[in-house]
Amino acid sequence: MHSIEDIVAEVDRKKAEADAKAINKKKRAAERKQRLDQTIAHHEETKKKKNGKVFYAIFGKDSVPDLQLAASQKSIELKDIRLLICSVIFNSPLPWVIIKASYLIEHVVLIVLDSLCESLYQKLHEENLMSNLSRFFPADLTRPTHVPSTPNYVFNGIPTLLKWSKRKAGGNRRKNEEMTLEWNEATTKSCLCHSKNENRTSKYCVHDFALLPQECLLTEEEMILNSYPLPCNTTEEEYRVIGDKKCHTAGEIPKMYAVDCEMCITTHGMELTRVSVVNDSLEVVYDEYVKPHHEILDYLTRFSGVTEEKLSCVETRLETVRHDLFELFNSDTILIGHSMENDLRALKLIHYRVVDTAILYSCFRGEQQYKRSLKSLAAEWLKETIQMTDHDSNEDARTAMKLALLKFKYGHRLGSQQENLCEYLSKNGKRTVLVDDACRCKRYAGSHTDCHGEASDEQLTKKMVGAIKGGQYDFLYVRLRALQKYYEGPECESAPPEFQAEKKVCEEMDEYVGEILSVIPKRTLAIVTGAHGNLHHMRRLLDEKNRGEGWSPEDEERLQQQIQTAKTTVSFFKVTNNRNLAAMDS
Repeated sequence: MHSIEDIVAEVDRKKAEADAKAINKKKRAAERKQRLDQTIAHHEETKKKKNGKVFYAIFGKDSVPDLQLAASQKSIELKDIRLLICSVIFNSPLPWVIIKASYLIEHVVLIVLDSLCESLYQKLHEENLMSNLSRFFPADLTRPTHVPSTPNYVFNGIPTLLKWSKRKAGGNRRKNEEMTLEWNEATTKSCLCHSKNENRTSKYCVHDFALLPQECLLTEEEMILNSYPLPCNTTEEEYRVIGDKKCHTAGEIPKMYAVDCEMCITTHGMELTRVSVVNDSLEVVYDEYVKPHHEILDYLTRFSGVTEEKLSCVETRLETVRHDLFELFNSDTILIGHSMENDLRALKLIHYRVVDTAILYSCFRGEQQYKRSLKSLAAEWLKETIQMTDHDSNEDARTAMKLALLKFKYGHRLGSQQENLCEYLSKNGKRTVLVDDACRCKRYAGSHTDCHGEASDEQLTKKMVGAIKGGQYDFLYVRLRALQKYYEGPECESAPPEFQAEKKVCEEMDEYVGEILSVIPKRTLAIVTGAHGNLHHMRRLLDEKNRGEGWSPEDEERLQQQIQTAKTTVSFFKVTNNRNLAAMDS
């Protein structure tokens, strides 16, 4: 038998060898990338000079690039913007747009005004507001834009702009199969790295993962879109918040627990009957049956595995379970689950640090995002068969933890069915920059994308202006969020937004847009679009409908109108030949 010290020494030796190999591999990759960049730059420069000579020989030295939209194209899809970006950068034609001398266009600037819908813009335009947009962009280069959504009203605005589904997945499937592991206890316990802060941190360290768990956390926007309980859509009397939004484990991996709950139908709706918690060593640390407060109408045994006999002697109530979980969890704890909004609602808990494997492994059909079942994911990625008879919450929680650890280990390339726009551009020798919040920058950046993660629109604007003035980027992206933050703020928590308040927010946002547009150089394609309309108000109406409290035909009509409003934004296009705002002011 080997001693613990011998095992730890052997693991450390293998880890040191693996680290050395990884460093050498990265060094060789960097050298190859440098040679490739030099080759591509030389090729592009030669091609541009050649094309320029041919073009100027035909049309003259005063010729400039230009863009026109087909008059028959009254509206566009959001994905058309992404296709236009690639069309300009790679000189390929599109049926709905006419681009003169696209190879003379040197930069593409994409500005996203989050939550700006077409109807709101029309109201503002009628009152001569959003003046920077209306002065810079001609009316004939403005189009209503339709945003894709799933049947449960999850709007894929930013993903549609910056990613797309791969049509041929054969090669990726083979790569994914190579990364698929026969997961067992020895694999999970192979990391013996312990943190000094045992109360808050995991046994794992940042070097164990290609993708940090913190990078997979749902944003507050994603939580709203997927109906997670939050203070804005729940009552304080019913729900309790675990900790706060602050993180106390910077630079470390916080403790991670997978949670799965089983529910039944009572006279008051869905109520909790069992809760299981599994740690990141796949050990069950909490497993309790729970007695509902109201009469049970259906035990849902076929889904939950819970029967009348199993609950007959149970006295544990929801309040006891929540007290126990508060002893186990804190504000740093990362909770992992599959479609975990249902579990948190059953527990009547609010938590801001959640990894949802249904979203982590979501697939795309065309432009629409769909969630796969836990059973199908386990069969494909873990080579395990689960839920053969009844659901077992211990088994489901353990499976969710395995899937999450597998994704953390191999990163986004595991199970990827999407192409990243920035990565696609980087592979073809183009320089890209993203200016957004830090989480989205990491999610949509390519391997050689420069990222500037900032919190406020003022800071985002300064970073974007600096990036444009630098002149070294082919594609530049920024997202301004003032309108979205207003919709998610306390003013709109229980009532529709006020137009006067919307005007004030949009005027401020228009000033930031003006600062960006004023520094755009000649030979640049400038695009401004909204990712979607007011989703927060739509979600609030959907929650009211789901509660079923006095829902009337008039309410349903109001909901359908809000859905259509959220699905239609507006987009603006222009190819600059001078510094446009300065020329227009003069």
